[in-house]
Amino acid sequence: MADFTVGSLGDATLLPGASTTFTVTFAPGALGSRSAAIHIASNDADENPFDIGLTGYGRTAVESWRFTHFGIITNTGNAADMVDADGDSFLNLMEYAFKMDPNQVNDSPVTRAMTVDSVSITYPRNLAATDVTFTIVEIENLSGPLPWADATVIEEILDTTNGVETVKATRTLLPGDDQLFLRLKISRNP
Repeated sequence: MADFTVGSLGDATLLPGASTTFTVTFAPGALGSRSAAIHIASNDADENPFDIGLTGYGRTAVESWRFTHFGIITNTGNAADMVDADGDSFLNLMEYAFKMDPNQVNDSPVTRAMTVDSVSITYPRNLAATDVTFTIVEIENLSGPLPWADATVIEEILDTTNGVETVKATRTLLPGDDQLFLRLKISRNP
């Protein structure tokens, strides 16, 4: 019954016809369907104990995000990862990863900067999205085949607010780096 916590009772003993209230909090310790029962002792001959069945569903972070924004938990329809529900050029996977509202047009939260000796990308990272991987990839030339490779970057956490980290990933320029293009790759782990 660790998934469900019963708060204190208003009155532990009730007269016939009386009532009391209590709160049951659901904090699932695992994903999927969860169930338990509350057994209340009673001196009622045909209802002792009085049983209350409890059920709940432990959602993943992405299921909770989908439910909040689309009213469903499945990766289908407008709630699917590869759908741009609001037409702002950000797929739902990106909106989830950045902790944005997929039903509201958003400006890009990603910024880029270049100095004499480095190139950087700054982006928000949804701390609840532990099933998402953020990778900075690089390429020297955009013409011809695009063999993007993982970039060696230094990450710096600039801020943490409301469950979002602002991350700055910096790639130091090396001798021979005449051109360099960086891209933020977002993928959801199975």
